[in-house]
Formats: sequence, structure tokens, C-alpha cells
Amino acid sequence: MRLAEEKQPVSLRTKKIVCYIVDHYAEDISLEIVARQLYVHPVHISRVFKNETNANFTEALNVVRVEKAKLLLAMGKRVNEVAYAVGYGSVQGFHSAFKKLTGLSPADYGRSIQ
Repeated sequence: MRLAEEKQPVSLRTKKIVCYIVDHYAEDISLEIVARQLYVHPVHISRVFKNETNANFTEALNVVRVEKAKLLLAMGKRVNEVAYAVGYGSVQGFHSAFKKLTGLSPADYGRSIQ
């Protein structure tokens, strides 16, 4: 996701989407929910978000969730506790997303920083 590092300005709508993700990452959120909150069609905000950030909504949500999970793992929290605390509905989904983004399993990450 290039939002934080890109020099080109992004739309206010994209900033609102990112803020919503950051504020609600631990909840069961979706593109449709965010679209309703912003009174915009999901296809439209999906397209705008992807064009401005080079990431789709799910990728952006996973980045935020994994970054929050890293903090919890660093505090010594258990993997299954962390998975649910950051909004994943299953430990398997959390494990897959975490490994895809970091190259490590959540347990290996936790051990590597202890």
C-alpha cells in the first residue's frame, strides 16, 4: 500500500477509507460496510482506492491488522488470542495473512522478537 509513502495526493475519500480501516480493523468490516458509511457504491470506492493506493480494500485491511498483531505478539500474547483481537474470524485466516505479509508465521515472529 503506497498511501503513507507516495508523494501524489490521494482523495479525501481514500483517506476516509484508511481512517475507517484503522479505527475499525478489529471489527468484522467489509468494503460494503465502508461504502455504506461513505454513501458511495462499493465498486466505485474499490476502483478509486485501488488506483490511489495500489492495494485493494482487503489487502489494506490485512496490512493494518498484521501491524497491530505484531504489537500484540511483541507483548507476549498468544497467537489465537491475537488473531481474534485484530479482527480475524479464524486462526487459519490470520496465519495465512500474517505469513503472506511478513514471511513468518505468527508464532515464529513472536519467538523472533522475544
